Amino acid sequence: RLSKILAEVKSRKIKGEIVLVMEGYKKELIKNYSENDIRKEFTKLISQNIPKKAALKIIISRYDIDRQTLYNISTKI
Repeated sequence: RLSKILAEVKSRKIKGEIVLVMEGYKKELIKNYSENDIRKEFTKLISQNIPKKAALKIIISRYDIDRQTLYNISTKI
């Protein structure tokens, strides 16, 4: 945790500068899904007046799915 790192740094006498490199939050993608789950998600997004291209991007950001598979599913709807 960042708070633990900061506490450690504050407890030491540091001469000069330090560089702290951190990795951002990694969201876990949904890996166990069916084609039907993707269809439902896509249909739900489209019904909310979200453009098709934006809906596809949203689904890719949530599911562990490649673009070609997603495109193939979306064309069947």
